[in-house]
Parts: sequence; C-alpha cells; structure tokens
Amino acid sequence: LGMVGGVGFLLMYLLSIWRLSQNITSATTLDDKLLQWVVLGALILAFVHGMVDDYLFQSSGAILSVALLGVVPGPSRGTPIYQAAHHPNSKDIILLAVAGAAALALILIYQNALRSVWFSNLGAVQMAKVELAGFPTNQWAEASIVEKLQDAETSFLASVEADPSNRTANHRLGLISMLRRDFVSGCAYLERAYQQTPGHRGIVKSLGYCYVWLGDFKTAMSFLMTIPEASDELDAYAGWWKKQGSSQLARNAVELASLLSQP
Repeated sequence: LGMVGGVGFLLMYLLSIWRLSQNITSATTLDDKLLQWVVLGALILAFVHGMVDDYLFQSSGAILSVALLGVVPGPSRGTPIYQAAHHPNSKDIILLAVAGAAALALILIYQNALRSVWFSNLGAVQMAKVELAGFPTNQWAEASIVEKLQDAETSFLASVEADPSNRTANHRLGLISMLRRDFVSGCAYLERAYQQTPGHRGIVKSLGYCYVWLGDFKTAMSFLMTIPEASDELDAYAGWWKKQGSSQLARNAVELASLLSQP
C-alpha cells in the first residue's frame, strides 16, 4: 500500500520481465528458451491484469501475486553452480558478524519506534479495508462503522503505547473518536498528531471540525480559516446533523459557517 509499496511492486515485475527477456536471447537450448517464454507470458498476463483489477484483498491467497516472481530463472551460467559458488572466508564472516551485530543493536535501540510503526501501518490497512468496503457509498461515514474498526483501533492503541507521538496512530484514533462522537478524546489525539506535522491538511481540517463540535469556535476558526471549502461543508453538516437528531451540533455548524463567511 502507498507510493513506496506500489513502486516497489511495479519494479519487481518490470525487472523480472527484463531479466526473462535477456535470458531468452542468451538461452542455449530449446527447453530453456521454452521455459523462459512460458514464465514471461505468465508474468505479462499478471502484469496487465493487475493494471485493471485489484486481487490483493480478495483472500489469503494474495501472497500468490509474487509467486510468479519466485520462478523466474536466474541468468544462464557458463559453469555449474557448485563450481561458481563463492565460499566465504574469515574476512567475510567477520564483516557479516559486525553487520549482524549492528543491525541487532539498532533493532534493540529503536524497538519501540519500530513496534509503533508496525502497528500504525497495520491499523491503517485494517481501517482502509473498512472504509473502502462498497466504495463509493455516496454518503459520509457514520458511527455505525465504529464497531467494524475495533481491530484497527486496537492496533493504533498498541502503536501509541509503544510511541505516544506516532502521528499516523494519533490521527486515525482521532478520526475514530470523532465517529464515536467522543470529541474530547478526538481533539486530544488530533492535537498530538498536529504537533508532529502542523502542515498536514487532513489533520488540520479534522482538528478544526472537532473543535466546532465542542463549541470552541475561536480555536476552530484558527484551523478552518485556512480550509477554503470549510464554509460550504459546514452548511452541509448543519442539515446532516439535524437529520441525525443532533440539534446542538447543527447549531454549531451554522454558527461557525457564519463566522467564516464574514470578511
């Protein structure tokens, strides 16, 4: 998920196709060339299919999306593998031991940060699965999905337990709290996320709305005055809150929309 993951996945397929193309030109036997063509054809089919359909979230068989990459033959060798193999000497062993010790030390030093990042990313994926189910739904997210977000919330809570300043976990916990209409907790989480990234537009906007629902118009103004669409959205919120039976929140929306529209 995300740009880094998407680019990495794309590069794995492109490099595998490139290697197979090279292998086909250098194959010395008909059987080798036939095997290379079969695998190349399968890779191209998977690549093209992946551009028009998303099969990664369909089942636990998603790991098979990289199975084809594992059967890409290596480059042709002029000598048998057992003769070309490199046998490590004492210098290689020492370098490997030092690198391993350094990696272990870094893991021990940053174990809380790594644990926090792991759980925040896991929670983000779990939350995305719930939010994107049936997309587009053509309606705003409501409190009815909070129960489905329990796994994601548990992951985010584990993340902030390891690192209370984790931006992703605090941001998402704030959004979940707002869905639950626990705006006090929502502001607390979002404030922590805002301290980490003051320029994050999504955090600024959510935090501003959270203060609107709490009735703190002065603080809400300081955030939402930089969001050009906030006034129109607040007008829509006023009607939406009335339908939800929350007249006070509807009045809050009308009040701040009026303040934002003033020159």
